Amino acid sequence: MLVPMLPLVLLLASQRVQGLRQNVTLAIILPQKNTDYPWAWPRIGPAVERAIRVINSDAALLPNHRLQYFFKSSENKAGICSETIAPLMAVDLKLLHDPWVFIGPGCSYSASPVGLFTSHWDVPMVTAGAPAVAFDKSVYHSVTNTGPTHKKLGKFALRICERFQWREHVLLLFNDNKVDDRPCFFAVEGLFTELGKANITLVDMVFNEKQLPVNYSDIIPDIHQTGRVVFSCCSPDVFRQMMVRFHQAALLPQKEYVFFYIDVFGQSLKDTQNKPWARGDHDDPVAMEAYKSVKILTYSEPQNKEYKDFVSHLKSDAIKNFNFTIDDSLMNIIPGGFYDGLMMYTHALNETLTASGERPPGKKVTEKMWNRTYHGALGADPDWHVEYPEPFCVVENSTTTIPCSFTHPVVHKKTDVKHRVTRVVWCPDHNVCWGTLSNVYDSWNVAADRWNVTADSRFVYLGDRVGNCTLQIIKTLKGDAATYRFRFVTNANGYTGEKGVRITVTSKCYF
Repeated sequence: MLVPMLPLVLLLASQRVQGLRQNVTLAIILPQKNTDYPWAWPRIGPAVERAIRVINSDAALLPNHRLQYFFKSSENKAGICSETIAPLMAVDLKLLHDPWVFIGPGCSYSASPVGLFTSHWDVPMVTAGAPAVAFDKSVYHSVTNTGPTHKKLGKFALRICERFQWREHVLLLFNDNKVDDRPCFFAVEGLFTELGKANITLVDMVFNEKQLPVNYSDIIPDIHQTGRVVFSCCSPDVFRQMMVRFHQAALLPQKEYVFFYIDVFGQSLKDTQNKPWARGDHDDPVAMEAYKSVKILTYSEPQNKEYKDFVSHLKSDAIKNFNFTIDDSLMNIIPGGFYDGLMMYTHALNETLTASGERPPGKKVTEKMWNRTYHGALGADPDWHVEYPEPFCVVENSTTTIPCSFTHPVVHKKTDVKHRVTRVVWCPDHNVCWGTLSNVYDSWNVAADRWNVTADSRFVYLGDRVGNCTLQIIKTLKGDAATYRFRFVTNANGYTGEKGVRITVTSKCYF
């Protein structure tokens, strides 16, 4: 009688061991079937499931815990992202499964109400979509975006204008039919916001390419009258026809204008062998000549080995587990962002779990993800950069914090020596924080292994040597008003974030 009982005893013992690993539930909200979206589930699912397998197979990543997920679609009956369906699915998932984190949504209109809910619930939300500029951290304080955003696109456009000293006659020309997720509207919004803040004179002009025929006879004269630097967003065929018509009109010498075609996923280059003007028709010669004045703005595809390996796994997993074929495309950056986002969430969760393994407050986990450098599928070799907040006001005699993050390449490009930060400096009103005695914080003046300056100093470094450069100012004085800049030095190089952040100190701030 004892022999038949043995498998049962072993099974119960196995269940007890398994029971030691608490489930961490992910709630995923993405488009289920419409693969035109870069964040559609057949594209993102393979990346998420691979990340879960990696995390659950490595006990050191999340000790005594394992990930599981529940999925809901953000599509309506027409197969497009819905700002109504997505929040309803979020409520269902919250009530049924009480998730630790939401993954997605990807569409901006869907992500907005879900982001407000997750902020209210104190549940982290991780996405590599939702690129619109409106996702301000002061409102969406649970949202972490690990993908490309239109704010960064706007900053890139600003750099172009500043580089060539273009301060006026900038035209934002875009298609918008006010349905679905309005990709061109949100892309151009990023440019409108950043160029506007820099006081660059610009005009925005919208048309609806779905209302056929497209009225080029009105668009071409408007370009001539208002624009010399034209940023345009529309379908590749409409943009090509626009350039053909503009060139044929010969309203201006070709050297008098430049067009930037916003095509973040490189769709115009996909089937044309890098000849976006080519269609094999009688307009090809004119189009080729017209495109001599065109620059195409796309995302930059990562070239690191980690990304190439990731895409290879993404393709095979999509075929095997989702019966979906993923082509080589810049869209694969988005699954990479979701993969890195989930891995980064896991590290942040691990760092905030209590000794008893109890679920930490969502805010604590989110704070661990912000201002952090993670070297994953997309970020194996970051550029030199310091990220500051926008200028802000501080009330005199109060304590304030300057959030700050920095990145640097993993290795020196010429010597292959791994970069290691050896010194960090904060200074006021100095362009490079070098060769000056006015530093408010310098780690070289601090005792070994101590990150705070002496106890009587009002400037406290809250950062580290990895990617966080946050500075705290205690009992601010009016004399503290300045533009503060951060500099870090590695064993091979040094870099200063020259933009800095301007702080005003007054008796009363108006927000």
